[in-house]
Amino acid sequence: MLPKEEREERAVGKFLDYYNQNNDTSYQIVEWLDRDSRNRLEQQGPIPDCLCVDNNSGKQIVIERTMLTGEQDLKLIQGAEQFLGDVNTQLKGKLPGVFRLDDWGVNAIIYTANNRQKKIDQLCQEILGIAPTLTKGEVVSLSEPFPVKLVREDEERFVANSALLYNIPDCVCAKDRRQLTKNLQHILSEADKKFQNYIKYPTVLLLNIFETGLDYGYFKAEIFSKVNMGNYPNIMYIYLSEGQAEPPIYNLWPNNVLNKVI
Repeated sequence: MLPKEEREERAVGKFLDYYNQNNDTSYQIVEWLDRDSRNRLEQQGPIPDCLCVDNNSGKQIVIERTMLTGEQDLKLIQGAEQFLGDVNTQLKGKLPGVFRLDDWGVNAIIYTANNRQKKIDQLCQEILGIAPTLTKGEVVSLSEPFPVKLVREDEERFVANSALLYNIPDCVCAKDRRQLTKNLQHILSEADKKFQNYIKYPTVLLLNIFETGLDYGYFKAEIFSKVNMGNYPNIMYIYLSEGQAEPPIYNLWPNNVLNKVI
C-alpha cells in the first residue's frame, strides 16, 4: 500500500487536473498545511490538508481529502487484491477455461505472514481439483481456505482461453448503511473543524468512496441524503471520487454541476 502522503498527493492531484480541465483554471498545490510544524504550533485544533492557488487568477482554495472508511478497511481491501493476484499468478495457464471467484462467504480475506502461502496453495488446489468438472455457467461452492463460489464462464466471451477472474469480498462497512452514515457524519464534523480557521478561502472536502464499493448514485441517495449540511457551515464544497485510475469526479455539494463554483 502506498504511504498516506503519496495517496493524498495523487488524490488531490487528480482532482485538480479534473477541475482545471473542466473550468479553465490552473490550480496547483502550494502548501501542505498539515505537514508544516509551524502551522501545528500556531493553530489550535485540526488542520486541513493543503492550500491551492490558481496561477491565472490568484484565487486560493483549501482542500481536505479523506476516505469514507478508515485505513484498516483499505488495508484489508488491498491485502485481498494482492492475495488473489498471487492466486491468479500461481494458476496462470493451468485452468481448462475461464473461471470466476465470486459471492464470498466472508467479509475479508484474513491471513498472517506465516500462513499466507499455505492459504494460497489451498485455494489453488481446490480450484484445480474442481475446475475440470464444471460446464459453462455451472457454479460450485468452495470451502478451503475461504467459502467462495467458483463459476465457469463462457470462453467465447473472452480473448484468453485460460484465466481466473475474481471479485474481492465486500468489506463489512460497505454493507452497513447506518455505519457508513455515521462515518460520513464524523468526516463532515472533522472537516468542519479543520476549516474553521480557513473560512476566508473557499473550502473543499474531497471524499473518496472507492473502498466501499458504492457508486455515486447510491451514495448520494442512500448515504448523503441522511445528513444535514446546515450542521457543517465551514464546508463550502464537497467533491466525490470513486477512486478509479481515471476517476469520475462528482460535484456533490452544493449541486452546481453545470456552474463554475470556485
